Amino acid sequence: SEISKGLSDILRTRAHGERSFGKKLSFVYLINDVLHHSVRGPPEIKNALQPNLRSIILDTYHAGEAGQKQDVKNVINIWETKSLLDSTTLSDIKEALEPRSRRGYEDKSSHRAENDRRDYSYDRSPKR
Repeated sequence: SEISKGLSDILRTRAHGERSFGKKLSFVYLINDVLHHSVRGPPEIKNALQPNLRSIILDTYHAGEAGQKQDVKNVINIWETKSLLDSTTLSDIKEALEPRSRRGYEDKSSHRAENDRRDYSYDRSPKR
């Protein structure tokens, strides 16, 4: 539905606009809650979130320090354990978080992950 897509786009925009890892992670936790509740309801919201999840997760993950990155991986593991997302989406997200040396240089996802970091970076300097 248009409302579900709009909500997904707002979450993506707000998560990418945050500077601190903690605030970005709050959006990941909010999405986690929405996914848990979508199990009992119509699939529209989950379907609308899935296209934006990869960029939100990557942006949050790359904003964190080593210990913080594990928090993001823990949420992904919950999604996998509870089957909250389809296996293709989960695999794509998990693969994008792996270091390049483990994925190989010819893997298309390594290029896509690099593009995600470039596409979703933003000017972190104070606005005038």
